[in-house]
Amino acid sequence: SDVFSITVDQNNPATLYLSACSGIYRSDNRGNLFRKIQGIPYTARRTPALVQDPGQPGTIYAGTTQGLWVSRDQGATWRRTTSPALRIEAVAVLPHTLLLGTDFAGVFVSHDGGLSFSAANHGFSSRQVAAAAASPAGTYLSVTGDLQWGGIFLHQASGDWLQLPPLPHDAEANGLYWSQAGLVASTAAGVFVLPPAPAPQHWRVPAQPPAGPLYALSGRGPAELWAAGQQGLFHSHDGGLRWTRLRAAPAPLYRVLAATAGDQGAWLFIAGDGYLLRSHDGGQTFL
Repeated sequence: SDVFSITVDQNNPATLYLSACSGIYRSDNRGNLFRKIQGIPYTARRTPALVQDPGQPGTIYAGTTQGLWVSRDQGATWRRTTSPALRIEAVAVLPHTLLLGTDFAGVFVSHDGGLSFSAANHGFSSRQVAAAAASPAGTYLSVTGDLQWGGIFLHQASGDWLQLPPLPHDAEANGLYWSQAGLVASTAAGVFVLPPAPAPQHWRVPAQPPAGPLYALSGRGPAELWAAGQQGLFHSHDGGLRWTRLRAAPAPLYRVLAATAGDQGAWLFIAGDGYLLRSHDGGQTFL
């Protein structure tokens, strides 16, 4: 079994606590013999972090892949004090403060000995932003790889961030564009459209969606959009509600960019495996 941490009891150096991918173990004879500590469900047995409270040696914090478990009696009994959705990798005990380092959700803090927690991520930026789009309501960002803490956020005029309803099929947006139809998101599950307020705030599938997984999205003006994907290049002339495939483009495609080059007019760039192509007629022909 993989061993993640070893903790020596502060009151009795002969007592050791060990956390592993198979659970928590205790030795009362300096590590010559270990026995497994019961009380934490089998599903939450993987314990990356195990820490004894320096101010209360009888209290032990176990950070598991299904939340934080706390024992007040040296491991005899345990109680979970966080959501099981938290995957905890590190536990730090400070005076009157308990910090948790998690996968995807950042840092959490408790000031009541682990009874309750709140996020402590102000100024902490470790999120992967895959796409951004400007709109009259503010800036939209797509945060990927963060499980239920990710998704699409709107930065409002007040400075606050508003999390939008999740995309269907747990999809993640690799491209965003604000069009006359609302917010358009390209994903591995296709294209989805969120109509502008005050319309009902739920994602819709276009009447004529592009086929296959999509990898990038770009646009020009309120109506013209292009999407690059496994099956090639797709075009919409109505803000993302109807799509047609542009046969002149190869497949698969991983990038698309609609750009204006000063007095040279509008260009469309696409990229795939080992090639970069350019079009001056909206994707009808490529060089």
